[in-house]
Amino acid sequence: MHFLLVLRSYDDEEAVLDVRHLVILAHKHGHHSTLLTHEKKPPTGLHHTLKIVTCPSIGIGLWDDWRFQRTFRNAMASGKYDVSLSFSPVEGADFYVPRRFRIRHDLDLLLRRPLRLWQLCNAQIRSYFMYVTTSQGLSLQTMGGVPRARLIQVDPEFHEICLPVQDPAVRSELRRQLLLKEKHFCIIQVADDWYRQGVDTSLAVLATLPKVLRAFCRFVLIGRQTSQEKLVNLADRCGFPPTNVTNLGTSRTLAELLPAADLLLHPAREEEAGTMLLDAMTAGVPVVYTDNCGYSIFLHKTCCPVIPAPHHTEAIADALAFTILHLKTFRKLVPTEYARLGLQNRHTQLLHALETKPRLNTVPLEDAAIREIVKLHQTNLDIATDVLLKNEPKRATSRVCFENKRYLVKEFKRRPWWHLKRPYKRSLQGTSLLALYTPQVCGVFHNSRNGSDYLIFPDCGNGNFYGNEYALRDDAPQLYAACGRILAELHDAGIFHHDAKPANFVYNEFCKKECPQEVCLVDCDNVTRSTPPLPIPQRIHNLAQFIAGTGNLARQDHALWRKLVDSFCAGYTNHVNLPQGDLDQLWQRVWRTIESQSHIEYTLPDDCLEESTQIN
Repeated sequence: MHFLLVLRSYDDEEAVLDVRHLVILAHKHGHHSTLLTHEKKPPTGLHHTLKIVTCPSIGIGLWDDWRFQRTFRNAMASGKYDVSLSFSPVEGADFYVPRRFRIRHDLDLLLRRPLRLWQLCNAQIRSYFMYVTTSQGLSLQTMGGVPRARLIQVDPEFHEICLPVQDPAVRSELRRQLLLKEKHFCIIQVADDWYRQGVDTSLAVLATLPKVLRAFCRFVLIGRQTSQEKLVNLADRCGFPPTNVTNLGTSRTLAELLPAADLLLHPAREEEAGTMLLDAMTAGVPVVYTDNCGYSIFLHKTCCPVIPAPHHTEAIADALAFTILHLKTFRKLVPTEYARLGLQNRHTQLLHALETKPRLNTVPLEDAAIREIVKLHQTNLDIATDVLLKNEPKRATSRVCFENKRYLVKEFKRRPWWHLKRPYKRSLQGTSLLALYTPQVCGVFHNSRNGSDYLIFPDCGNGNFYGNEYALRDDAPQLYAACGRILAELHDAGIFHHDAKPANFVYNEFCKKECPQEVCLVDCDNVTRSTPPLPIPQRIHNLAQFIAGTGNLARQDHALWRKLVDSFCAGYTNHVNLPQGDLDQLWQRVWRTIESQSHIEYTLPDDCLEESTQIN
């Protein structure tokens, strides 16, 4: 297999190490790896096992983002790569790997703005998001609307090469800079949000220590809030000597200070991960923390004290005093205890995810083939043949046969300059959202002369469920049930196709290799996604659209219409994730909507509504 790894720069040392370990492991298993980056050279030691695709940076943020995204999209469209894994936020990657949060760093998928995460989720319906702790997984589901099936749990990061230098001279110099004497206990805390991560709790706990012990404790804080005065005032209110606190802000990192630290205190009220716990333990620094920290599920078996809820000040103070009094023992045990956890399977888990990723079979077309198909489409427009399906001021659609394969070409004609968002992008995104239920785009083309954009799809079939050509088949009930199942699965995933009329359900005759579904849902110009499950009014709209558009069948054979609509309803009912009581109310509201003929293409004869209560 050939993997495409995405890492914009080498600023994050741990991301580079993740790439390094994964590439070496993939090479041992006979795989090939390519890195897409702004950097010109591969990471050290990977010259013979890693190829580089460089997208040079020109130093303009938005322009660099656009160029990097375009380079990634073109690389995946080339068909050279089986699967992609992203350490940087690009839209459309197969896997996203969570990174540690960095001040002035926009990489952590678990702590980024919800809007950006939402864009990444929407970019590709089959992309997977990796997480470490349970709270991170819940955050991805609530903030980003990521379905549980698209989440993969991996181990925390553990890189022995990142261990702080254990040098007595370095420790002495650091402690001298911090005005610490040998008899002082250096207690460090990392906190950007003082309340959420319990800075006040730390100071209150220190204030309750015995006076003799408290006099030797020095509290050092690292975080975004850089006000020493604010920390002094908080310490004074908590009863801890203000002269014993220091706020370093962002002037020093935790890794730089760990050689001088005696203990890491982290009584967080809320903490999704707590990567500082791993950093401290790899350096042999004992930690005292609450079980609110996400990484506590990995570290509760170590010798370090973990405070279970409720987090009483007395319990934290007892654990802190015990750790200080037995500091020499803890410093000997912590490295051994941490190594015993065996948190070194992360890269094996990443490789396994890449190797087992389900992949679509749609093969991107080469540029020359795309141009020829667009020419054939233009010929259809000029001659107005029977394969021309639509020719309107905004759009045109036709069927094309090229090299014994059938394609559907959608042309989005030039729009006025005030349409800032190019219209074809909505169809492109909607098609991606329906990755399991519709043929995917295999070619994109822009005609600079007339300003039109073209999307090329594998053609799945000639007929649709608006007519009666499928109603007389022996498997007609199964086909109509498949239509209901598709809507049920989309609704449970939070996907709303705004035009789910029978004319957009097509029997898959020609492209079962590209899309395994027996029935496809096409015309994805208006498809949106919300946090699952889909609201009831939108479910009603889709179901009423389909049923109300089956009037041709109802006029031809009323009994057959009733049988097939019943199959459609059963297909939805048997696959949707709704309680029975809610389902009964749903179908009652669906028929009331059909009867009102609101917001749907209504074709049913009047006698169909008389028996509506007997259907379902």
